[in-house]
Amino acid sequence: MNNKKKIFKRLSIVVSIVSIFFFATILTEASGIKSEQTIYVNKDIDKEVTEDFSTESNDKSIVMDKLIVLPEEKYDKLEAEKMIDRLKKIPYPILEELFQNDVKIILSNTNITDVDEYAHLKGVTPRGWENTGKTWDDVPGAGGKPVVARIGYSDPGEAHGAINLELHETAHAIDAYVFHNISSSENYKNIWNQEVYNLFGNDPYFVNYPEEYFAETFAMYYLDEEQNQILKEKAPLTYEFIKNLQS
Repeated sequence: MNNKKKIFKRLSIVVSIVSIFFFATILTEASGIKSEQTIYVNKDIDKEVTEDFSTESNDKSIVMDKLIVLPEEKYDKLEAEKMIDRLKKIPYPILEELFQNDVKIILSNTNITDVDEYAHLKGVTPRGWENTGKTWDDVPGAGGKPVVARIGYSDPGEAHGAINLELHETAHAIDAYVFHNISSSENYKNIWNQEVYNLFGNDPYFVNYPEEYFAETFAMYYLDEEQNQILKEKAPLTYEFIKNLQS
């Protein structure tokens, strides 16, 4: 009789454990608890990637590799990487369109007249630099085809007045080759006329040249949160214009 009681007791314990496990499984499934993104682990390279993030990120990295030209000689790799990271903030479709239009972005160790495409500017005074005694030989960036930005000269005061050298110069190429000189359109010039003084006062460089206003405000939009908010507050029409740009 005692043996039967022991067997019954053991069976009861087993049934209880199975029941608890069964109901816990049902509750977990019913609660709908799951990760927001599916994580795929590539065991070969020991790296985790998300399906949602990987496609655009990989595409942008690929197009940046095609756009960026780095010096063959020794250069500041950390500073160059920071410049590339800032340029990566520009939407992928715009970067891809730059590439499709054969634009290169040269990160250089020297000023632009040492780049073959701009050698003809040696000794020439840039627009807006009159009476400064400076020539293109002193300029660390250009926004044509190719874009040139000198490594280590990103910040204002480094022989230029742009909020960020590489974004400003790349914006000139985006204006010209992606959006076909959109800064010359009547719609854009109406916005420029309304808001340029809000941002830059009477600075003739921006008051006289809508393409410079475009390049600088484009750089403000993508540089960081602080500059983005300044643009949004002081020039909301310009902010929305840049936000809505599509290639």
